[in-house]
Amino acid sequence: MSDLSRPPLASLQALIPGKPFAWPRPNSRGRQRFNPQRYAAWQQTAAEALAAQARWRTFPGEVAVNIFVYEDGVVVSAAGLPTERRQQRPKGIRGDLDNYAKAVIDAMQVAGVMANDRQMVTLEASFIPRRKFT
Repeated sequence: MSDLSRPPLASLQALIPGKPFAWPRPNSRGRQRFNPQRYAAWQQTAAEALAAQARWRTFPGEVAVNIFVYEDGVVVSAAGLPTERRQQRPKGIRGDLDNYAKAVIDAMQVAGVMANDRQMVTLEASFIPRRKFT
């Protein structure tokens, strides 16, 4: 079946089995805390599981995602947003939402608001088109 003949993905609830791995980042001494090869292997296994469960279909537009991390797997729920719920990005914001979230979390740690970002057990992030901070 060609990609063009597959219907678009409207929603997905998927299980990624196995212990999840975080993105490898250097610790304060410049050494890797996680093994990049193990991460790459996990990422490939996770991608294959997700693609199979999505039946190799793709979301056509904006997507809302929930991720629940367990000790032996990850559950992902995703749904395409209907036209009336679609959000536009704030003006001047070009990057990925997860990168903005990580930057804010890192700043909270540097400011001492959290001693360590491992304290965080839930996270919600959204692009909101307009808000005036006055």
